[in-house]
Amino acid sequence: CVVAGTRLEIPVIVDDPDTLQQVRLTATGGPFLQTFSNAVITGDGMFADVERTELFVWETQCEHISDRFYQVVFKAEDNSLRNGTDGLSILKTLRIKVVGPPPEDITADVIDEESIRIEWSLPYDCENTINDFFIGFSVWRKIQSNPFEIDTCIGGLEGRGYEPVNFLTDQNDGNRYFHLDDDNLEKSKIYCYRVLANFALRTPSGNPFNIVESLPSAEICIQLQQDIPLITEVSVTETDINNGSIDVSWIKPIADDLDTIANPGPYRYEVLRSTDAVTFDMITTGQFVTQNFNDEIDLQFSDTGLNTNSNQYFYRIDFYSNDVLHDSSPDASSVFASLVSSDQMNIIRWEEETPWVNFNYRVLRQVNGVGAFTEIASISDNTFVDDNLINDIEYCYQIESEGTYGLTTVPAPLFNFSQEVCGSPLDTVGPCAPVLTIESPCELINEGITVNDFINTLDWIIEEFDCDNNEDVAFFRIYFAPNLLEPLTLLTEVDGDINTYEDTPEIGITGCYTVSGVDSLGNEGLQSDIVCVESCSVYELPNTFTPNDDGSNDNFVPRENLFVSEVDFKVFNRWGNLIFETTDPEINWDGTGLDGDDASEGTYYYTCEVFQDDVELGTIVLELLSGFIQLHR
Repeated sequence: CVVAGTRLEIPVIVDDPDTLQQVRLTATGGPFLQTFSNAVITGDGMFADVERTELFVWETQCEHISDRFYQVVFKAEDNSLRNGTDGLSILKTLRIKVVGPPPEDITADVIDEESIRIEWSLPYDCENTINDFFIGFSVWRKIQSNPFEIDTCIGGLEGRGYEPVNFLTDQNDGNRYFHLDDDNLEKSKIYCYRVLANFALRTPSGNPFNIVESLPSAEICIQLQQDIPLITEVSVTETDINNGSIDVSWIKPIADDLDTIANPGPYRYEVLRSTDAVTFDMITTGQFVTQNFNDEIDLQFSDTGLNTNSNQYFYRIDFYSNDVLHDSSPDASSVFASLVSSDQMNIIRWEEETPWVNFNYRVLRQVNGVGAFTEIASISDNTFVDDNLINDIEYCYQIESEGTYGLTTVPAPLFNFSQEVCGSPLDTVGPCAPVLTIESPCELINEGITVNDFINTLDWIIEEFDCDNNEDVAFFRIYFAPNLLEPLTLLTEVDGDINTYEDTPEIGITGCYTVSGVDSLGNEGLQSDIVCVESCSVYELPNTFTPNDDGSNDNFVPRENLFVSEVDFKVFNRWGNLIFETTDPEINWDGTGLDGDDASEGTYYYTCEVFQDDVELGTIVLELLSGFIQLHR
């Protein structure tokens, strides 16, 4: 990505393992097709000896600015012609984006108590373009600074927190471009501005379309009136439960903004402290008084006797003129860090509430209380994971923040330390989730295999290629539920060197299983996927029995009963009276009626609802049976 106006000279090295061959270099793409100032290659496109270097040259112009990349395809081809075909060749692709230069020399001045004038350089590098490609500037505003690093491949300000206050302007006074911002500005807020240049094609009627934004200008920040003190330091200097300390520093208001004639001395600064950012109490030793505003005074306070180990502290500076409260600084807190230890890692998080913007954090570490804290990372996020550590060794950390108000009247950058936080990595992570498979009797029956023992056979493995935490498995836990509607409960535990288990549920074979590993420290890992076994219920009833106590066919029982969990079986005589009922799938009717007397020989009518367990729906009706029973004595 290059700024328009940049001359590109890119060396292209041409070589061939077979030095006896000659190679020619050609190239195609958008930069070669421009109506003016198009790209060239310094070679003549003919076959020549290798190794050699040619140049890709492009004098980029403002009219080349685009939000899309130009593509250049280089082709190197040798002269090993075979049967009239082309020689061996290879292609390489280069993408080039031409971006608009940022507006330069941004300044801001307070015009009165309600408006700010933003100015920037005139002329702009790309304001004179063919076909009026440059259409003007847009001005953007944000409360508080965002000192992001500009990426030369990304124009515009999307996602940066700025809002447009002027979509399109080329207003100038002959010396500088400018914009007057008087849109509901508030005295206490810090306003930060950036400017973009805009380019667009035009319709036949002159209306712009496909607007392309330039790189953003530098940021300029300003307050309508800086007549209040501004805190610049809240830095922990000692971490302790009872004797912790924090250094607090601030700067004076600007004399012209304060109007020292209307607000005469003596001037007093009072330091207030809070642990909840709501209730602030004055610190009796934190008072600083001067008779004359311009007198030298050390505006720094060391707050001691604190519990910096557990508490985050917030500070405010009250500013008095002639014993009357003039105003207060915005609140500012210390950087407060917290730490969570896990297996071979410490996770450090921190937070702060400050009127300035912290744009960088340095993570400092000390190992086992030995030596000084040293920097191990520099990041913009508020979380850092320190991994590949040794378990049971203590690591301590401090965070140093780097920030800015964005104001030219305030020192920058601002550095502040958090308290120290310590933690020892420990193994809290169990083994990885096993991969579970189950062979059920129903699967064997469907394959035509004779089954004698109706059991569910569980097998599992921990796949090494998908998991690093599988070396320490003390035992496995197997969980079971009759169906997916009920919670899984612990079924049993087996040794870590076993990876199979046979289970026979109390009723049928229907049920759902999952397996997890537990290491020697008692850390249970993730459970495997839940695997369920569906029943293949079979239920057949006879049509006769002989309850005569001869030991043969004395009870009415199913001819076949596989995996039926429950029945609703009823027997009626010829007059429709109920003489027997049961929910036992084995039935076991011995020919006795509900009154206890033997039923007489004859024909009886029965109904039977057959229930089976379903893994998704629980107990369901499998089928409705009915028929006649011949009772012979």
